[in-house]
Amino acid sequence: YNINICEALKYLPNGLRFLHWGNYPFPLPSKYCPQKLVALEMLGSHIKLEKLFKQDFQCENLKRINLESCEFIKKLPELCTPNLEILDLFGCVNLVEIHESIGFLDKLKTWNLSYCERLKILPSNLMLKSLISFDLVRCSRLEKFPNIHPEMKCLRDLDLQESGIRELPSSVGYLGGLTKLCLRDCPNLRDLPDTIYKLQQIQDLSIPTTRLRFTCNSFDSISGYGFLMMEHLDLKHCLNLNKLDFLMQPDYFPALKSISLSRINIITIPESIGGFPRLGSLSIQNCEQLREILGLPKSMKCVDATDCFKLDLQSLLSQVEVIMGILPNTSCEGAGTNLLINTQLSDDFASKTESEDRISCFIKAPGAEIPNVGNYISFWVGRKFPKIARCIALGHNEQHQHVTVYFYINGGGNYVYMSRTFEENSSHLWLVPSCHSVLQKYLDDSYPSEQNHVEFVYEIKPKRYHRRHCPSYKPRPQNPTVIKRWGVHVECICCPQKSGISYFPFQSAKSSSVHDNSKPLHLLALFPSSCASDMDRRNFNNEGDLGFQ
Repeated sequence: YNINICEALKYLPNGLRFLHWGNYPFPLPSKYCPQKLVALEMLGSHIKLEKLFKQDFQCENLKRINLESCEFIKKLPELCTPNLEILDLFGCVNLVEIHESIGFLDKLKTWNLSYCERLKILPSNLMLKSLISFDLVRCSRLEKFPNIHPEMKCLRDLDLQESGIRELPSSVGYLGGLTKLCLRDCPNLRDLPDTIYKLQQIQDLSIPTTRLRFTCNSFDSISGYGFLMMEHLDLKHCLNLNKLDFLMQPDYFPALKSISLSRINIITIPESIGGFPRLGSLSIQNCEQLREILGLPKSMKCVDATDCFKLDLQSLLSQVEVIMGILPNTSCEGAGTNLLINTQLSDDFASKTESEDRISCFIKAPGAEIPNVGNYISFWVGRKFPKIARCIALGHNEQHQHVTVYFYINGGGNYVYMSRTFEENSSHLWLVPSCHSVLQKYLDDSYPSEQNHVEFVYEIKPKRYHRRHCPSYKPRPQNPTVIKRWGVHVECICCPQKSGISYFPFQSAKSSSVHDNSKPLHLLALFPSSCASDMDRRNFNNEGDLGFQ
């Protein structure tokens, strides 16, 4: 295995069952007979297949061939391997042609031809009854896809991303078991056959929208139902798309969980998108003409609107507030810039219980301005923990920074509230509602009294890389200004005048600068709140809205 030798082998035993020799720099011995071979793995070698697989015998035991990055393979000959299950030719950049017989390997399950950039000719017909995965990523010179036999019902994953394919045959409709089809960034693709609507098991579809006709007639004439199993629809980079007619038919996509519409020229996302009952992720990055989103479903967990410069930010924030059930009447200065709102289920808490109320909201905007609510860094609670949301405004940083937020109850606990690595050159704002059930559990476990003090601090360190994974990494000086401002927003309602509930004072933090990144620091005060003067007259066990100072 990976042994360096100065001359070619003159002999190999014919009884050899496993041959794994990466980067072997010579052809195999001409007299070697691989009839007993089970696995051939010679990545990056100088192997010549025409001499190895002679037509006067069958390699019935051979089940696995991995010849990744073998630059000397120009043509894949007849292999005489009736029981072959895995054929990996990834990165064979000089491979041009595949022999017709390869299209009839009944036992073949996995076939990888990705990054075979000179590949032009596939078998004209495919009758691979056992094939599950077929990868042709970046086969940029491959223009014609083979005809498909009706018996190819096992194929689950077909990836033609960045290939030169001009069209798919109508026989693609025979792939009844297909769950993932990727045709992203296929510049030569002229059209798609209507038989594509027969693929009722599709869950993940990445496709150039201008080539697909999402019309009632297309569905009704073939299936009558649409893509009932589809969970992920990727329509990014379709620059000629300016309407989203298919969104008017949410009944055709009842299982849809995510849509990617990045880098398309839409102006409005219609209100009908709110009719997708399971939609949780909407990616609209770099939609430079997008002005408004007329509705979002309550199931939404992630809206990525980075570089949507014309988008009505306030309208989007208002919809997110309704979904989150917190931060009412939020306003944000510096709107109309880069925005990333992520209401995905948070993994910040160690506890995995009550995952349904673990929600986060991530807003990304140059300047890292924050809403005019939520400036507390410490506060008092009773025996019930109120709903809270953390606000973190980050400035420009020159390297990946790992931020950990801790909170203490009555001076003890040192609970981890959030732990996340921020990418370099980032400048954005986080607004993250908490997992209320987890906070309540921490409070219950702390033997609470009628008044309990909660305080938040953070610790920031540059991300460390293991040298085995990143041997060239060299630590750089820490950037002390990565976090500009932050705090915690608490919801509450003013106590009734005759409620009989005791009022107690609330401590608020003073502004400070970040000096030492190696030690936990108190949260920085954010914007002054108009409610600050009324702090002492409010109770955190009720609901309402308080600013922090």
